[in-house]
Order: sequence, then structure tokens, then C-alpha cells
Amino acid sequence: VVVARNAKYGTGALKILRSDSRRRDLLGEAEIMMSAQSSSLVPRLYALRDFYIFRELVSPITCKPFTRALKELVAKGDFESLRRVLKYTLTELFKLDAIRVDHTELNRLEGHVFYCEEGRVVIIDWESARVASKPSNLTSFTSYLVFRSRLSRALTEMFEWNISEVLSALRAYKTTYSTVEFTSILRALRLVSR
Repeated sequence: VVVARNAKYGTGALKILRSDSRRRDLLGEAEIMMSAQSSSLVPRLYALRDFYIFRELVSPITCKPFTRALKELVAKGDFESLRRVLKYTLTELFKLDAIRVDHTELNRLEGHVFYCEEGRVVIIDWESARVASKPSNLTSFTSYLVFRSRLSRALTEMFEWNISEVLSALRAYKTTYSTVEFTSILRALRLVSR
């Protein structure tokens, strides 16, 4: 992936198929990205061919790793901004689950999820994404926050998460993927009022 300039679209990220790639082309990745455009988490796709994808650039100047953004908000004790960004991100992940697009790599956020200055969260690297009858975007992301993140303890204390309540909400969600169960997750995480 390189930064490139296009006469029509301006500066963007150009992903080129490597000659030693296991994949024949990048069309599958492009199709998944196009399917997932209903979620603002997906970088805008500008142009594609079988051997390249030209998409929106997630700029290192205006965007930072999501985990670093969370760490900064926790350090400031900025509860409202944390609540807002987590609710927004989970809502967008719910949209991906609803259309059955599974990124497959949200059990570790590093290198995949970015927080940009305008408050937008963007997920890159859709190469392993797929259409799945039981996507795990929302549950993987939530599990990472609650159990595997270095900030898990701080977030649990700030939001007063009841871990068994969160687990129960996640299990129920995985059986239905319904709006009702999604709202239960938001409530368990204290991102909406009870």
C-alpha cells in the first residue's frame, strides 16, 4: 500500500497486488468494501482493477490508532468523549453485522482501526473480510475492549461494567443480531441510559 495521487480523486491509498500474493486479484476485497459502504467505518473506494484498489487515505496526520485515542481519553478522564466514540463505533459495527460483512480481524485493533480528527473511526485492511452468516465485528471489538485491551481495567472502572452482564448481552446478541440485543449491549456497557 502506497500513497498515490489520482487526477480525478486526489491523494489516496493505492493497494497493489504483490506478485507473490496467494490471491489472484483484489476484486473480492473491493466487493466487500463496496458492500460495507453503508457503515462509515469503511474507507471510501475510488477506483479498482483486478490488481489494484485506490481508496481514501487514512492519513497519519489526521488519524491515529484507535487504541492510542482511547488511551488519551482515559488519561484525561474524558468520560463523555469516550462514551460518544464507543457508542458511535459499536453502532457502525452493528451496521456491518446487519449486512453480514465480517472484517474477521477485530479481535486485535492495532493496525486495523483508526480514530480521525473529525471524530470518524475507520477500519482498514479488508483483505480477509468475508460475507458470513454469523459475523463477529461487534462481539470481537467488545471482547477486545472488555478483556484483552491494556485499558480493560480502566474502562471497566470508569463505566462500572458488570462483566457477567456484558457477557450475557454479547451471547444473546450472537443468537439474534437484533436491534433489541444490540441495545442491551449498549446498556450493559453503560453507553446509553437504562
